Amino acid sequence: MQNRWGVAGMIAGLVWLVLCGLAVDAAHPSPIPITQGPTTGATHGVSATGLVVETLPTLDAFAAMLNVNRPGVIAGVYVTNTLALRAVQQPLTNPAYVSAATSTVTQFALAAQYGAIGLLAHNYLAGAQFANLTLGQDLQIIYTDGAMRRYVITSARRFQALAPDDPYSTFVDLDQGGAQLSSTELFNQVYTVSNRVVLQTCIAANGNLSWGRLFLIATPVP
Repeated sequence: MQNRWGVAGMIAGLVWLVLCGLAVDAAHPSPIPITQGPTTGATHGVSATGLVVETLPTLDAFAAMLNVNRPGVIAGVYVTNTLALRAVQQPLTNPAYVSAATSTVTQFALAAQYGAIGLLAHNYLAGAQFANLTLGQDLQIIYTDGAMRRYVITSARRFQALAPDDPYSTFVDLDQGGAQLSSTELFNQVYTVSNRVVLQTCIAANGNLSWGRLFLIATPVP
């Protein structure tokens, strides 16, 4: 499918491969506590251990917050008891844009050209919550007219970037015996499959915030 930005847009869009994030163990990323802001409608309390806990809004309540009666535009992503994140779209003039707002993911416009829904987040912001997700969980994509579509998380892929700050880095597949892929090959494997949702953030390790990349892939529930 033709990229609406042409070659220059494809090059800029590959900046999706350069995100920074929190330090987690690269081989076995551990869950990162949810730290969503009030924009999700979440409430907070204190547990018996003194830890701050959060109660997310229900799916219907969260969808109602996002309803601006504009059909066809993705407004949020929801996983029961795990996350409720608003979604924004990349500006037409900035295919490398990733929101710096809390509790927000950015829809990757280049992926949409291939029929995939890519949702990007810095992992010092909303992307930190991706580590709480597990295979088999249901994920709801919510549109601005209140429509919803249900997916299930079916796979997770993790890669080390050999040149973490270079969008054209070679990547090592941490789950496939250390196979190496170019940035283009990685993009093609993750984002050129239609009718899937991909949540992307960074894995950080060894003091490098952009050490690797995490992709959680969800497929539609019939």
